Amino acid sequence: AVESLTPSIVRASDGDLIVAIATRGDGMPSQSIAMNYVRSSDGGKTWSAPYLTSRTDKPLTGLGESLYRLPGGRLLRYSLELVWPAEPDASRPDYLSLAGGRKFDSYYSISEDNGHTFSERKLLSDPVARDDFAQGGIVELQNGDLIWSWGCWGAEPLNGFKRSTDGGLTWGPVTRAFEDPPPGFARPVAFNETGVAVCKDGTIVAIARVDGCPPDNDKRFWLI
Repeated sequence: AVESLTPSIVRASDGDLIVAIATRGDGMPSQSIAMNYVRSSDGGKTWSAPYLTSRTDKPLTGLGESLYRLPGGRLLRYSLELVWPAEPDASRPDYLSLAGGRKFDSYYSISEDNGHTFSERKLLSDPVARDDFAQGGIVELQNGDLIWSWGCWGAEPLNGFKRSTDGGLTWGPVTRAFEDPPPGFARPVAFNETGVAVCKDGTIVAIARVDGCPPDNDKRFWLI
């Protein structure tokens, strides 16, 4: 048995539940297995041993993965590699600055067989800036397009969506959804980790968090 953190669960088109489980949280580097995949064919009553694993052998690099169901029964696996400037330790006084210095490389792969195998990974993020990554889940609009919460933090934050018009096989560039700084603020508040839902009338409702909002550095949620 290994420590299991930050699970991501999806129901495949054959009815199986599949869970991706990390062995270290918050994108921390790991020299051991980074992700385990288990599945259940009886609604979660019993679970298989890990049938699929993901690793990264790159130095100072953590790995996080999550699963999404696409139209047509396909599954999308999102893989985020987080490259640290030095070995992280939450007890170090410079831990937050180390976390702020991470580089992010995002990839995706597709399964046509209910999560048993996945295609070769394709790069999703900006290969030069290496600062953008998924901020939330994938939702389907009434016209069939998929949008994926996406963005970056830092001095010039961006929080918006990637869009797919072919069922998740390819994804366009990120476009801004949240005005930042918002009205009444002189500086950006860095919206992030956005949850999205599509209402029956087609309205898209998104809720984003901020890590600190002036003047009191409050952790607030914002609605658009």
